[in-house]
Amino acid sequence: MDGCAADGLWDTYAVTKYRAGSNRAKDSDWIISDDADSGRLTAADEYIVVAAEAGKNANPVNVAEVEGISYDACQGTDIDGLDAGLKRYEDAALLGIVWKDANHDGILDEGEEKIEGLELVLTQAYYKDGRWTKAEDFRQEKKTGEDGTYKFGNLPASLNIDGTRCLAGYQLHVDGDGATLAKVLKQYAVSKYMVEDGSEKDNKLLWEGLHMSWPEEENSGWLVFAKEAAGGFSGNSYNYRQAGGRNYDLAYSEDIGSMNAGFSPYQTTSITGTAWTEDYDEKGEAD
Repeated sequence: MDGCAADGLWDTYAVTKYRAGSNRAKDSDWIISDDADSGRLTAADEYIVVAAEAGKNANPVNVAEVEGISYDACQGTDIDGLDAGLKRYEDAALLGIVWKDANHDGILDEGEEKIEGLELVLTQAYYKDGRWTKAEDFRQEKKTGEDGTYKFGNLPASLNIDGTRCLAGYQLHVDGDGATLAKVLKQYAVSKYMVEDGSEKDNKLLWEGLHMSWPEEENSGWLVFAKEAAGGFSGNSYNYRQAGGRNYDLAYSEDIGSMNAGFSPYQTTSITGTAWTEDYDEKGEAD
């Protein structure tokens, strides 16, 4: 364990799922946790017996019975299948489309024009000691392409902060100082927000702070790529983190796509009326 830390192994790899299958010869038996059992290849109440099972001619003085199985203390047997599996921490990507929402319905429809060159800014935070802390040394910028798409790639789902593996979170904004945005806002307003409650075609841009938000993918306002631990934790608690009442497995991550931003054109209207001259009836109504 100490050697793994010295070699920087934990910066790149996580211990894989503990006894996830039914084949002990292939399952990983390595437990990494925050308690005294950490580093074991056996459960706390499990012991490896290297004595061979006693045959019918074994000398009774050498035979011992354990949990209904008789062993011959004079004969040994090889033990295999005590395995330790590692997996590389997964990176993730954040991607979406910026478009002109011509009919102001908040939905990315086929054929609607895309916006090229819009500047986007991504910031990062980590969850430690019960709160989110912004990483002051992280800032990434991207511009949308000709087809209105953007992609932030190779984003870690967790960070090593002072020797502790922490859940990572991200926030995405449209750059309020960008030249392209200034041109867009002369003709367009931010479109309707989350009309379809988070579909892949929804606009997820809020006018307040020009902030992109998708609550389903967030924890306290930070986008999280680490997978939620479905059905609870499975044995390697070193990989698990709880934040905002949700459980995450830091060893696994998922991309977040369809983080789209829609801008609707300002609509023009008309005001009409009639001017007339009255005859002698002075009714005040146009005849």
